[in-house]
Amino acid sequence: MAPLLGDNRILVARGLERIGSTRVLGLRALMDVAALRPPLGVRDLSHALAPRLNAAGRLAHAAVAVRLLITEDPEEAGMIAAELDGLNKERRALCEQVLADAIGEVETGGLQEQPALVLAREGWHPGVVGIVASQLVERYYRPAVLIALQEGMGKGSARSIPSLHLVEALSEAAAHLTAFGGHAMAAGLTIPAGAVERFRSAFVAAVAGKLRDGDLEPTMLIDAEIPLEAATLEQAAELGRLAPFGSGNEPPIFATRMLRVLSTRLVGDGAHLAMVVGDDTHTAEAIAFRQGDLAELLAFTQTRVDLAYTLEENRWREVSSVRLVVRDLQTPGLNPADVTSSTAQLLERLFERADDYLDLGRREVEEADAFHTKVVGVTFEGRQETLAWVRAGEALQLVREPRNPRDPHAIKVCLGDGRQIGFLRAALAARLAPAMDAGARYTAAATALTGGGDRAWGLNIQVIREAAREGDAVEGRALMEEGTAGLSRGRPLSSQQQEVLDTVLAGGSVAARFGPGRGLLPTVVMAAAALVARGDGPVVVVLPRSGVVDAWTGLAGAWLRRAGLRVAGVHGLLPAQDAAHTGAAWGRGDLDLLFASALWLEQRTPEAGGVIAVLDPHSPESDLDLLRERYGGRLRFLTGTLPGEALAQAAGAAGMNRVVAAVPARTNLRVVDHRGRPTADAALRTGRARQEKTLFLTGDAGASVAAAHDLRAHHPEMASLIAYYHSGLPAALRRVIEDLFAAGQLSVLVAGAYLVAPALPQDIARVVVLGLLPDPLLASECLGSGGLNGQVATVELRFGPDALSAAAALLEARCPSRETLVRCYHELRARDRAGEVPETTLPAEVLSACLAIMVEAGVLAREDAEGSGGRYALLGAGVRGDLGRSLRYREGMREHAAWAHLRAWAGGPAARILDDLARP
Repeated sequence: MAPLLGDNRILVARGLERIGSTRVLGLRALMDVAALRPPLGVRDLSHALAPRLNAAGRLAHAAVAVRLLITEDPEEAGMIAAELDGLNKERRALCEQVLADAIGEVETGGLQEQPALVLAREGWHPGVVGIVASQLVERYYRPAVLIALQEGMGKGSARSIPSLHLVEALSEAAAHLTAFGGHAMAAGLTIPAGAVERFRSAFVAAVAGKLRDGDLEPTMLIDAEIPLEAATLEQAAELGRLAPFGSGNEPPIFATRMLRVLSTRLVGDGAHLAMVVGDDTHTAEAIAFRQGDLAELLAFTQTRVDLAYTLEENRWREVSSVRLVVRDLQTPGLNPADVTSSTAQLLERLFERADDYLDLGRREVEEADAFHTKVVGVTFEGRQETLAWVRAGEALQLVREPRNPRDPHAIKVCLGDGRQIGFLRAALAARLAPAMDAGARYTAAATALTGGGDRAWGLNIQVIREAAREGDAVEGRALMEEGTAGLSRGRPLSSQQQEVLDTVLAGGSVAARFGPGRGLLPTVVMAAAALVARGDGPVVVVLPRSGVVDAWTGLAGAWLRRAGLRVAGVHGLLPAQDAAHTGAAWGRGDLDLLFASALWLEQRTPEAGGVIAVLDPHSPESDLDLLRERYGGRLRFLTGTLPGEALAQAAGAAGMNRVVAAVPARTNLRVVDHRGRPTADAALRTGRARQEKTLFLTGDAGASVAAAHDLRAHHPEMASLIAYYHSGLPAALRRVIEDLFAAGQLSVLVAGAYLVAPALPQDIARVVVLGLLPDPLLASECLGSGGLNGQVATVELRFGPDALSAAAALLEARCPSRETLVRCYHELRARDRAGEVPETTLPAEVLSACLAIMVEAGVLAREDAEGSGGRYALLGAGVRGDLGRSLRYREGMREHAAWAHLRAWAGGPAARILDDLARP
């Protein structure tokens, strides 16, 4: 290749300047089909224009490209350009297939250990084997020869590495070739099909004799190691003065270490990895070409990375930003092969041990400050003798054992000197291991030694999560940048979101309406974080119902903590001791942001610097009246799903003079009505599901597991692409599944929990509704999560009466109705006694909720402290309780009222459902 130095560099530079305004009709038409706009760079030529021109010679005839360049007919130019674009797409598809075949052959046969690769197969297109050979060299860093066989002969292309002169190596194996020719780095050859094996042996031996130790280890010269803050658009522009870059005039390569990968997504049909990376204060976009398979590694481990990269200006919607073009990505201390294996084990564990995660009573134990448990496996391998000397209060170690052949989530319990005394229970380890792998730290202490004498020794321990706060809250603009990365997976803010955040950061107050899927949660969270960052905290986010509080706290909490904020949620359905703990933390100033239900605020008035209110059509006017009365001008952001006119009235009543205009209604959604036919398998079209992301929505955790099992059973060829998701999964594990789905490593996700941005990607093509969450705000957000990238998406309604009844039953268990409370009261009165938890015919979960309400209403007295095994006493027959005194009951009635509206809506016309999902 001619070096881009001296006269060559001047010629290319001037050519790039002129090509944007060329009068050659064919080039202008080709730039149109390639979506190129001047000014053009070297990469635009090498990766957009040249491949399309080259595709003609590879798959058809080079005369097609020549005709494009000489035509003076605009219509003919457009037709030929479209033809070349189609040939290029065909070429790419052929490359992908040949590359997949080649990688499979290399990995299956262990050929990557040889000094050179020689692969041959019938059916490969000879026009693309050279491209694929180059990709194999990049992947395995050793010379590669690919041969397309047809009718007893083979046409091949070879590519090399700098330490091997390719033609010299081919000369030593020339006895087996019909013809060959080329240069040091690339060559072509023809060969009889029967000679391939002899050629392979001779060529591999020739390469082995010419290479020295270390030649097969790629090296890269780094020009400078810099902090991320130095990778600026101004720096990229300054370096651009040295362009055009290419052979002999390579761009400067920089390195930055220990970056967090804030978001990943696959681009270029899944071949390339787009990322947003950050340190503690700055973020940057990055693109790693032909490294899409790293998405799984980064999503699973959440590890920090070292990057080697060049800088370029990236223009999107007429806005310029700097982009890191990744030349190499390293994960210090991490073996990618082990992680890939662990990801497969993750899916296997999800389905083989689903019951471990369906015990929702244990959910979020991995984020608890401390908890007690019992060590298991203490009778094996002579551990009893060691255990007998353990004393209460002794410090212990928890050690991950990911290579354990029986349980990849195993966690050993060891003494301070490293001697093992047992394991954590498998179900508990399944929850803690993903958090530990993501960086959480736990310590343990012995609390009691049990047994002895004729019984084996046992040990009770306390597990303590080490407090961690990843730095102080950063400046408001930086939070917006990181919010774009973390909460929108690298997508730019919409104009509506940008206007809201600009107003908040400027100290103003604003109202804005967000329809389903339009970014309500990310906007609220970023606005709250920005208020804290500019000194207007702490912030209270007021939500219409308790279920929304739980869902939003769970989804947004991880990002907020990463940004350095302390966050909690509170509402009237929480156990009294939990609500009191949160209230005390707020009073001590230990929290920066509180998600609270509107009804909880009626009884509490937490001091706040800024307040954000979220209203929906089911929010009573009294909610806004209360906030105006208690917080006045500190109400900074009013939002939700209220109709536009209602929101404007509410904003006026709150004294807000800035109302952000709603975006247009969506036109890319389709609703298909299959209600009453809820079979998940019937909704999965295998051929298309491999290319398109499909989200199945169910009404609860158990239903999500069952539906995912059903899909895998009917489509075993897609088993590695299907996962389930619900709130019983450990938080760290949910993040991994979310990232794998976003990166395209999973194409089918079956959800039994609230799931929107930041958990979901924007390129979901189908949303299949098997069941509903019993809250209209949550349900509509989930249903509206398809097609957020602007592509057409389908919402397929498959729920039936059974699914709606199941949702109602779940709501009843959490929020007993008046009828259930009356039934419980009469059963307790009929027994006319007090004691351990009273006996009734009601399920345990429903009974527990009823008892809590009756205590608050003054019907029942609890005789001891909160905890299991409490004793209750019914008050005298003449005592009348007041359900209005029970915050839990009032929260429940608000949930029931909203569910009644949702149930009627879900049973209504499909056209109305579509209108509501597509609304601004």
